[in-house]
This record gives sequence, structure tokens and C-alpha cells, in this order.
Amino acid sequence: MVHILNGDALLSRFPSSLEGRTLVARECLVDGDVTGNTLAQISQSREEFLLDVYGVPIDEYREQSLAEFKRMLTIPSGEEIVLWFEDDLFCQVNLWFILWLLDDARRDHALHLVRPSQDSPYSFAQLDEAGLIACFEARQAITPAHRSAFASLWKAYQYEDRIAMHRLATGPLRDFPFLVPAIDAEVTRYRDESGWSPMERSVAEIIQSASDGDFPAHFATFSSSFPIYGLGDLQFKRVWEEVRERM
Repeated sequence: MVHILNGDALLSRFPSSLEGRTLVARECLVDGDVTGNTLAQISQSREEFLLDVYGVPIDEYREQSLAEFKRMLTIPSGEEIVLWFEDDLFCQVNLWFILWLLDDARRDHALHLVRPSQDSPYSFAQLDEAGLIACFEARQAITPAHRSAFASLWKAYQYEDRIAMHRLATGPLRDFPFLVPAIDAEVTRYRDESGWSPMERSVAEIIQSASDGDFPAHFATFSSSFPIYGLGDLQFKRVWEEVRERM
């Protein structure tokens, strides 16, 4: 059994009683360039973006992130893969990408998805070891048809095809109702004819309503008001700085 985790925070708290080895998805595919039709092409896009915007050295990305994705592609057929991902957009985009990778590899895996409990859908951090084990025991099967549909969802995300994303979420992926809110959140990041996106307007309102506040305060307000995005401080700061410049 292989557990693919949504980050190092969960790795540090992962129940030792669960059998299997762990791999970690160290990415923020919700932010920046994701163009490419192969892992090599996408990783090149990510290397260039992360170096240019966040100063992440290419070697660091290859060792910490790309290496984990390559390990996922070596999981033998017949081995069960358990994917631990939350319901927010940040986690979901990473999940869609990984399922695209696994679908493209065309190996035969038993796939399952572990999500947080319903009272904390956007965070495993609220759960103790017993709570994490309970989530594992309630894991949801991902069939081969689901896997292919998730792969298509990743491609639709790459092309910002909102119609295709909603069609997949309400059709072949209707067994995963948490997808629609995440996709709706993604669509609110698209700019309309005014040149602003609904999400940017929300950030502007937060800034205006607390004009004496600083970035940490605005980030805390955004995170508590809009947990569906799941943005980290670095991703939010990029939006926050651009909104402030345009106000």
C-alpha cells in the first residue's frame, strides 16, 4: 500500500499504525503556469514559474517535488494507492494532477481517496491520530472510470474550461460532490469584462474594510471567510499585492 499525502504537515502527523509507505505531493498547482502534455513539460513550466515568482531553485524543485511525482509513476500494478486530500481548491488541483499522472501511466491500481471529516473538510490538521485512522477506514473507492474522468478534469483545468469541469463533476464524477464547490471557486478566479475576478473583488473588499490592517490580518480574514480556496500565505500574498496595486 502506498499513501500519497497532500503535504509535509500531514506526513509529520501520519499514523504510524497504518501500513504502507508514504509519498508527498509538494506542489501548489493552483498557482501559476501548468502548461504541458507530459510530466517533463509540466515540470519545466513549474520550474520556470517557481524560480521566477518565488525564487525556488530548479534543483530544489526537482529533488523535493518532481522526484516524488516520478516515484508515483513507479508504483507497481496491483498495489493499492491511498490518496489523502482535502476538499479545498488547492488540494483538489493537486489531486486531479496526480490522478492524471496515474491514468497516463496505465497501471492497474486499487485507488482510494481519504478526505477529512465533514466537520473539517478543508483540514486534516484538526484531527488526532484516531480521527485520521477513522478517515482512512471511511476511504472512498476511485474506479478506473473515475480515474480517467479525474484525468480529464485536470486537462479541463489546464485550459480553464469551466463547462468541461462542471460537466465532469456532475456527470462521471457525481459520486464526488465536493468537486462542484471547488470548481465554482476556481471559476471565481477568472476575470470578467471588467478586468477583475470575483475573488479579486473579495480581496479588495477585505483590504478596504480593514484599511489599517496589514497582510497577516487580511490573510487571516480571507482564510476564515473563504476556506474553499485553501491558499497558503505565499499564494494569497501574490493576489493581495496585485489587488492593492490596482485599487
